[in-house]
Amino acid sequence: MVPPARTRTEGPVTFNYSIQPHAVFRASDAAKFGAERRQPLIVAPSDSSSQPQAPLMQLSSPELLVSAIKPIAGGHNWLAYLYNPTETEQKAVVRWNNRLAVSIRSSDAAGYLGGPLKNIDLAGFDSGYFVISKANDSPDADRD
Repeated sequence: MVPPARTRTEGPVTFNYSIQPHAVFRASDAAKFGAERRQPLIVAPSDSSSQPQAPLMQLSSPELLVSAIKPIAGGHNWLAYLYNPTETEQKAVVRWNNRLAVSIRSSDAAGYLGGPLKNIDLAGFDSGYFVISKANDSPDADRD
C-alpha cells in the first residue's frame, strides 16, 4: 500500500546519527550527549595568557541539567530552567561563582516568584524554573 501524498517526502532525505560508546547506561549522560549534538559550542579564538573564566554556577548533583539560564530583574537575578533526566528524585545545592551565598525561589517561565527554597528538589523526569539571586539582593525586584 502506498501512503497518501501528504505523508510522502519527495527526493532524498538526510538523517544524522551520533553514537557514543558507554559502559553502564546513565540517563543524565545520554541527555547531555543529546544536548551537545543539538546545540554545539561556538568555537572562537582566545588569548592563551588569560585565565579561564569560572562557571556562573554549579549544582551539587551531576544528574541535573541546566537547560537554560538568563538574567532577569536588570541582571540582579537569574532565571534557571533545570531538568532531571533520571527516574529518581534529585536534590541539589547551588554553588554560585566565587562561592557567593545565593537565595533560591521556585518560579515559572515568566520569572514570577514562588516560595523560597533551601535546595533544589526535582522528581524523576521533572523540570522546573528557579530564580537565583545573591543572598543580599531581593529577588522581588521587577522582572525584565
